[in-house]
Amino acid sequence: MTYIKNFIGTVKSTLYENFIFIYSLLFITIIPEIIMKINYIGYYQKIGKKIEFISHSLLCLIFFLGVFTLFTLLCSRIKLNWIRRVLYCIVSGIIIISDILGIYITYMYKSNITPAFIIPILETTYSEASEYIATYISVINLASIIIPILVIYGICYLIKSKISSKHTFFKVCTYLACIGWICGIVFIAKNTMSHYAMPAQSIYYSMKDAVSQREELENLERYTNEQNENLIVQHVGKGIPNIVFIVGESENRNHMHLYGYDRDTTPGLDQLANNHKIAVFTDVVSPHAYTTASLSEIYSLHHYENPDKWYNTLNLIDILKKAGYHTSWLSNQESSGNWVSVANFLANRNDYKEYTYLRDSTSDLYDSYDEKLFPIIDKVKSQNTSDKQFYTIHLMGSHASYDRRVPPNWRKFELEPTNTKADFERNAYDDTVLYNDYVLTQIFKKFDDTDTLIIYISDHGESVYEKDSKLIGHGDGQLNRYMLEIPMIMYGTDTFKENHPELWKKILEAQHRPYMTDDLPHTIMDLLDIRVNGFDASRSIINSQFNSNRNRVIQGHDYNNYYKIMTNDNL
Repeated sequence: MTYIKNFIGTVKSTLYENFIFIYSLLFITIIPEIIMKINYIGYYQKIGKKIEFISHSLLCLIFFLGVFTLFTLLCSRIKLNWIRRVLYCIVSGIIIISDILGIYITYMYKSNITPAFIIPILETTYSEASEYIATYISVINLASIIIPILVIYGICYLIKSKISSKHTFFKVCTYLACIGWICGIVFIAKNTMSHYAMPAQSIYYSMKDAVSQREELENLERYTNEQNENLIVQHVGKGIPNIVFIVGESENRNHMHLYGYDRDTTPGLDQLANNHKIAVFTDVVSPHAYTTASLSEIYSLHHYENPDKWYNTLNLIDILKKAGYHTSWLSNQESSGNWVSVANFLANRNDYKEYTYLRDSTSDLYDSYDEKLFPIIDKVKSQNTSDKQFYTIHLMGSHASYDRRVPPNWRKFELEPTNTKADFERNAYDDTVLYNDYVLTQIFKKFDDTDTLIIYISDHGESVYEKDSKLIGHGDGQLNRYMLEIPMIMYGTDTFKENHPELWKKILEAQHRPYMTDDLPHTIMDLLDIRVNGFDASRSIINSQFNSNRNRVIQGHDYNNYYKIMTNDNL
């Protein structure tokens, strides 16, 4: 008992003696966390989420207090004063610089420090990296951060001169520091330290992840380049001058009024369908129930019948470039992260790529709405001079968390009274479908003055507490049909229909054919009248040789004979 009392006394005196060092760094380090929470707390209507945000910030504050107190305790054991001073200077310098960077990024870009800000630097030369840093970091904005930091140091110095070491404040902080140590042990045990990281730690984690992601992308590029040596474009017809491929996220067609849902979730698409402006494909499924696996087959000639790896087959982007198309990748998804490695690889194959935000899979923005793509689309469309264009527009769509995907003025169903979590999630999800309807129809309008065909699919579906399922989310681990049943829509501009009447007729005739999107590259090549080694007419939904009897096998089970008829959670 005496030992504990002495130890607490030592901690208390350490907190007082190192007041300026500990508390100035503490308050500077917590600023990015506070900025993030202030930015986002207003996006949640439920009080529970607001309390969760506040609790997370308080936990970070206590943990950081424990870290700085532990550091000063360990330094106090060093007898040589000059070594202690050097350590204090080094640690202070690292923390202050990283905190300034953290404050700047959270304030300017509403994001934590992630690999998204590191990877572009790793991908460029020294001069390009310098230009990148200069583009994203303003001297004036940095000064506006540094000056308040100096004020914090001055306030801490003033407080110490006015407060006694016997003040209750230090007793409370002693116990909080001890709690912070316990939190640190728990974070390490649960491997959740990155969730409560200070900016200096975030930079370390981001550098580590960025290097790992870059190595993975380089490997994928090496394999693909080897395959491209065998890429021979055997035929390129007149084709379509502009094709826009919109890839949605987690949209289950069973929640679309266009496909028979009882809620009015697709008023724009309904009107286009009633006016015979779009082709609505009624029996389309995805090859997987998560993004990376789906994209790897949607954009390559790989399919489940092929035992080889997807990156050992030709990919659609390289085929189109070889056939003379200028390709653009415009995305509202993450620009880095393990969850988007395939998407990033594909984006890098394009002639041009642009993201609405630089962010990582582990971070999320509460205002990363898909309409942020509109000005980017307008800019790229006006700048492109090639007579043959292929655009990929990658939406955030209906990705969880659903209530973050739509602007406040688009929250219609979420505002309805609910009694259960399932009702709330369904309502929030239906709002994403309604908002996605708006996004799609606005993108369609942007190309109305051109000869363009637009294809929309979702990468996979989503189970949202359906009538016969208690599951929410998606993934190949526990599949049901709602995670696989997706929309596929084609929109032809008036000019397209005038210039390609026979092609539009083929599209309309194919609307009710059974289809899986791992065959989409064959359909797109057929639409553009491109032939390469590996093209298979029986896999193109618009082709007269299309094989409508092909088994659509997902995770070893045929969709028609298994997922479609067994909709409960015991699959």
